[in-house]
Amino acid sequence: MSSRADARRRPPAADAQLGSPAPRSEAGPDATAKPVIGSRWIPSIFAAKTTASGLLALLVAFTFNLDQPKWALLTVFIVAQPQSGLVLAKSFYRIIGTVVGAAGALVLVSLFAQERVLFLGTLAIWLEPYRRATELNPRAPTVWLDLAPCDIFLAALIAR
Repeated sequence: MSSRADARRRPPAADAQLGSPAPRSEAGPDATAKPVIGSRWIPSIFAAKTTASGLLALLVAFTFNLDQPKWALLTVFIVAQPQSGLVLAKSFYRIIGTVVGAAGALVLVSLFAQERVLFLGTLAIWLEPYRRATELNPRAPTVWLDLAPCDIFLAALIAR
């Protein structure tokens, strides 16, 4: 038999390689569909949306006459994520990160209230496992690993 006859008898999935995109049919509705926004604009759109959200939070903080409205703006930029989806899971991990970071900050500030050098050294030692964990496992839900160090730094700024 010729190779053409073999190709006709084989299922089309046998020709596809692992990890390659599935072939598209030219007759389907996706054949003429083009993305509305190019991928090079996605970071700019995220930056614009985050800036608008931060300014809105700042406006609300000024409207309610809060003592330090800068924290509303900072909170927006800490919480902003370019990927959407899994909102409940991300919220859960943010709560975990906030609790872990606040507890760590409370311990560090209470132990080294008067010793600035020891505080900074211990803070660096505390932050290294978080950095290592995000580096070794980039696919893990690392929202809490990102928020715990942020909370420690914020508490250190407030306490000092």
